[in-house]
Amino acid sequence: MNTVMQYQKAFNTIVDRMKEDKNVLAVLVFGSMVSGDFWEESDIDMFVVIEGELDYIKNVYTNINDIPIHFRFINKSDFMKLHIKSMDKGYSNRLIASSKLVFSKDMDITTKYDQGRFYTDKYRGIKNLVYLGRVLAYISECKKYISNDVLPTAYNLAIKCVNDFSKLYVNFNGYTVTRDVLTMCINTNSEFYNIVNELFFESKDVKEAIENTLKYIENEIDNNLRNICYMLLDYMKEKDELLSSDEIRRDSQFYGFDIKAELILDRLFKKQIIKKVKRSFYLDSSNELFKENVYTI
Repeated sequence: MNTVMQYQKAFNTIVDRMKEDKNVLAVLVFGSMVSGDFWEESDIDMFVVIEGELDYIKNVYTNINDIPIHFRFINKSDFMKLHIKSMDKGYSNRLIASSKLVFSKDMDITTKYDQGRFYTDKYRGIKNLVYLGRVLAYISECKKYISNDVLPTAYNLAIKCVNDFSKLYVNFNGYTVTRDVLTMCINTNSEFYNIVNELFFESKDVKEAIENTLKYIENEIDNNLRNICYMLLDYMKEKDELLSSDEIRRDSQFYGFDIKAELILDRLFKKQIIKKVKRSFYLDSSNELFKENVYTI
């Protein structure tokens, strides 16, 4: 099996070659070289921005000292056109969010990368809300099936809750969410490791294991709720008015993201972080149908 030192040596060799080539303007690295999660079939993933014409992203594969390397070549013009603001679906978001700029000889490229990192930080705050909403929904649904003693469904929901909590935990702590998010979470959180181990492998009482899992996740959320929701709270403070969950979801800052705003707002209210009042709801100007929930700081 190749060692980390062998990967680093191969990486340094190819970077030195790239720096000397006048056609290479910048190199970004992502994958195991950034995350550190090497295994026997790991390769080195590099994104190379070049001067000159190239009609598509060219994939090239090679080996240096038995270390597999995957290059993606793109010309500067196309790199500069990547839509860094299309954070929910954009390829460049995933590239920049998970990459490290190794070197750049071009200020335009450096600025583009820095801008991408800025939007990635903003995107992280929104994704906190997306993951939080999913976790709260799974917790609520899971409790319903526990109360009705439908344990197979409750167990399935608990697993989904664990997975999305892992995404929230990793994202909240500044890391990139990958397919190995659960492994990353339990490797950095020994208490959560014990909870997951009990749920998956050790417990003889499934109901108790599920309840312990939900209790742990809820405690973690409540202890960090204000920081998890910093972007929403900053937005509400700036607006300084009564807002419904629908008004928040439809605002351009959050529009297009699957944010379960009412669940999050209700949690913030129950923890006395925000206030909840009632506001008349009309379909026309004269007849009040009912009073809806609205929130403010």
